[in-house]
Amino acid sequence: MDWKNVAKDMKVNLRSLLYVIQKVVDDFNNAIEIYIVTFNISKYRDGKLIKELEAACKNGTKVTIVTNIPKRFSSYYKDCYALYAHYVIQDYLGILNAEKFNMHLSAFFNL
Repeated sequence: MDWKNVAKDMKVNLRSLLYVIQKVVDDFNNAIEIYIVTFNISKYRDGKLIKELEAACKNGTKVTIVTNIPKRFSSYYKDCYALYAHYVIQDYLGILNAEKFNMHLSAFFNL
């Protein structure tokens, strides 16, 4: 990928205002590629962002997501915390399964 051309045409929006985010989401279907870097995604499979990304991917848009996995640590004080982290990781992998997105989604996790 030619990152110089991507950066040249990229719009970076660092505002946290809901109406700005909605304006970007509403334009997903006009995008060729979508890049999302976020602390976490909705853990709910039916979340608005996930549904909008699925729709964009069905139209051929390529999506790249870089996200953190909540509740993941290098060590845990109790087994129940490690088990919970396991379930969260499995849930994220299920939500970001490329097959759900017509193989147009690439997900990366910041560990």
